[in-house]
Amino acid sequence: MKVQTAFLIITFIIVSKICFGQTGYEELKNENFDEAYKKLLPLANQDDSLAQFCIAMMYDAGKGLKQDQSMACHWYNKSGMNGHPIAQLYLGSMYESGQGCQQNMDSSLFWYQKAAMNGHPDGAFNLGKLYEMKELPFYNDSLSIIWYTKASELGHTRAMGKLAVKLFLKQDLIMAHVWSNIAAENDAIQKGTSTRILVEKYMTEEQIEEAIKIKLEKYKHWKELKEN
Repeated sequence: MKVQTAFLIITFIIVSKICFGQTGYEELKNENFDEAYKKLLPLANQDDSLAQFCIAMMYDAGKGLKQDQSMACHWYNKSGMNGHPIAQLYLGSMYESGQGCQQNMDSSLFWYQKAAMNGHPDGAFNLGKLYEMKELPFYNDSLSIIWYTKASELGHTRAMGKLAVKLFLKQDLIMAHVWSNIAAENDAIQKGTSTRILVEKYMTEEQIEEAIKIKLEKYKHWKELKEN
């Protein structure tokens, strides 16, 4: 799933690169992987983060190169160090699972944070998940809420549902209602609706009215993010 999603993303990026006459990307788009690798490797060795990311994906998916997740991790690392947010996200996932590299939750945290700071909603969401894992030494529920909030502000609907539950448990009923309401109108429909119904049982009419006003403001912002 990760590889398939990334190749769709690459295809989109490639189109914009072709407009600027960049070598290697047209071959990749046409699935001429051997030629693409030959042209992308010099760019990757010059610290072009997108070229590095594409080579990592080729190793990851076994496209034009023998599938090798350790080499994929090597090139994702180079790309991530040069600021590519999706490479940073994938590194977080690889270190979390131990896929292609030795499992290291501190490294996973580091790369998810890099991706989140680069504005990737999945990076922020995954940070929220890591910080709420009590078995990890850096468990911190307050930081989990902060990162779920960041992910929610970036339009991540699963984060909205998780954030709503956490805020309800913290007795922040208004904001719990806000995020469950937004989640209910998007992908996390069932969970968001059930959380909103539960929260409303403990709220006054005035609190519900205030929550709806805040929700309308945030929902407008979230819709703008989705459209862009």
